[in-house]
Amino acid sequence: MSTAKLTAGTSQSTGISSTTMNAGANLLSSEIDNATNKDRMLDLELAWTCSTASTAGYVVEVYILYAMDGTNYEDGGTSADPAKNPTRLFVDDGGTGAQRQTRLQIPLSPFKFKILLKSELDQNATAVALLAYTHNDDIS
Repeated sequence: MSTAKLTAGTSQSTGISSTTMNAGANLLSSEIDNATNKDRMLDLELAWTCSTASTAGYVVEVYILYAMDGTNYEDGGTSADPAKNPTRLFVDDGGTGAQRQTRLQIPLSPFKFKILLKSELDQNATAVALLAYTHNDDIS
C-alpha cells in the first residue's frame, strides 16, 4: 500500500533579507525557477519589526506572479499592484516587537515565479526577511 508524505523542502533565495518595507509599498522577490523542479507546494516565513507602534490587524499581502512563457511576468511589481487577489496574508499583531509568521502549503504551478509582498501596514517595517521553501508529495 502506498502512502503520500511530504518531501524535504528546497530552500529558495528570495532576495528579501534585512530590508525595509515602507507602509503601502511593495517588495518583489528574486526569480524562482519552478519550471525545472516542478514543486507543487510553497512554504513562506516572513519576519518583520515595526519601530513605531503599528495597528493590529493590518496585513502584508502575498502574491505569486508567474512567467508562463518563461520570460514575461504577470502584472505587478515594486511600483504596480497586481490585478488579482492575494494568495495569502500575514497579519500584524500590533506594537513594536519582532514578528515571525509562516504560511504553509501554497499551491504552485510549474513556471518561473516571483513573490510580491504588498504592505498594507500603517507603519514602516524594518528587518524584513522572507524565507521560501518548495516541496512535493512523495508516494512510497
